[in-house]
Amino acid sequence: HEFKSSATNCDYMVAYADLPDAFLSLGADAVLNEMRDDLLSDLELEFLASLEADVRLAEHPGRQYRLSGDEGTLDMRLYLVNERIYFLAAVDSNTAAVDRFLNSFELR
Repeated sequence: HEFKSSATNCDYMVAYADLPDAFLSLGADAVLNEMRDDLLSDLELEFLASLEADVRLAEHPGRQYRLSGDEGTLDMRLYLVNERIYFLAAVDSNTAAVDRFLNSFELR
């Protein structure tokens, strides 16, 4: 499932998918590593793996990939919540807007 919002200088997205038990049995680190590798390869952004930081959403593990420059900020996050993987991405020339969007994500 994917939800997107785009404008001239910005893109925001939240996506999620339920993962099979056999994959989840590998453990959170292995699942996050595999999801990272697949995601960054699909987006042709493998270099972002070197910018990886561990993050948490409540007690759930995640990974963050953030690149900021003069033209704006790209921030992508993966969260593993039980059997579900969440992918959040924001690209905007306004770094504060990126932070506001990503920090607004919460579980219900």
